[in-house]
Amino acid sequence: MKRNLIVLAVALSIAVTSSAAELTLDDILARNAAARGGLEKLHAVQTLRLTGTMSMHGSDVPLTITKKRPEKVRIDFTLQGMTGSRAYDGTTGWAVMPFMGKKDPEVLSGELLDQIREEADFDGAIVDAAKKGYKLELLGKSEIEGTPAYKLHVSKEGTVDRTLYIDADSFLEVRADSRRHMHGEDVETQTSIGNYQEVNGVLFAYSLEVKRAGQPGGQRINITKVEVNPVVADALFAIPAKTAEAPAAKPQ
Repeated sequence: MKRNLIVLAVALSIAVTSSAAELTLDDILARNAAARGGLEKLHAVQTLRLTGTMSMHGSDVPLTITKKRPEKVRIDFTLQGMTGSRAYDGTTGWAVMPFMGKKDPEVLSGELLDQIREEADFDGAIVDAAKKGYKLELLGKSEIEGTPAYKLHVSKEGTVDRTLYIDADSFLEVRADSRRHMHGEDVETQTSIGNYQEVNGVLFAYSLEVKRAGQPGGQRINITKVEVNPVVADALFAIPAKTAEAPAAKPQ
């Protein structure tokens, strides 16, 4: 009897291992959505405001990220008493960087426009991926800091080339390795994702750390507050008017 129980336990273990190993891409995507709260709750989030800090020049500076469906985003951060902004209103990307001597808004183009447009993706690339033009490919399993993770390649022609790691137990995203062409060179970054917390039935990552491949240190983003469905006007994302120029001095 004891021998039969041992045989049964081994058989069940093999079956469970085999089942986990044979998950399809669709299985993984479905479990990821369920782990985050389910598609219904994810889609119910129409606006989002994240408040926290971002490490910059050795200091943690105040940061606010505001999003609105279908693809609007604005990122504000304060440094040296001045507030910089990057935004996308669904059509136009723009930035104001006063601490770089740029007080007037500048329209973004090329790689910078691609980047802010990608950040405007409300749910992330793997939710409703096909509708948004992303191509997904399951590359098998890997280990992230000793923990098994599913490895997905995420791409969009000409703009996105990313490897995403999804924890094999929690089915939450734990790392993203991105490759993009910036300022005439290919840049690789690694983003660690963690400290998930629930707000209104949806899980949000409260901790991000972005490192450039081959370089020490990195940029940390720590979220302290998540507001789901705050009232957000479309005007927040619109490019602001240029600063009025002071009138020229009259000749004496």
